[in-house]
Amino acid sequence: MFALNRAWLFWSLIVLTIGVSQPCRADAEAEVLAAANALFVAIEAGDAERFAALQIPEGASLSMRATEDGQYTQRLRRNKELFALVAEPGRRLKEVWLGQPQVLVDGPIALVWGRYRFYVDDEASHDGANAMQFIRDGERWVLANWTWTVEPLADD
Repeated sequence: MFALNRAWLFWSLIVLTIGVSQPCRADAEAEVLAAANALFVAIEAGDAERFAALQIPEGASLSMRATEDGQYTQRLRRNKELFALVAEPGRRLKEVWLGQPQVLVDGPIALVWGRYRFYVDDEASHDGANAMQFIRDGERWVLANWTWTVEPLADD
């Protein structure tokens, strides 16, 4: 009888753990994606203050620009160096996902990876891949580091 109760307890805990942990992870993934999308909204709005509030100023932003010979040039900046670029007068910026990005969450760290298209003054500028690293800061997710490629526009 005792063995049966232990087995029942064991399997109940397994089922309960699976049933509880999956929605929690899904919620965290949704929160992280919302944080990434909030960065895109701030870029489009030209809101440098909001853009800054969504990330760690000391984090790194690394762009990898494709060259004609098939190589990539690197440009490394601190996140805070991008704040002013978002609100640069006389130009409208916009970034959109091309498809559904992937989101990975493990405790207080997360990664969003996906293809994107970037627009300047409503004209498509380039495509690329985003790799955005987030950390949990209290009750919210903030961008720690952002790496992206800058590639010619894909043929749609």
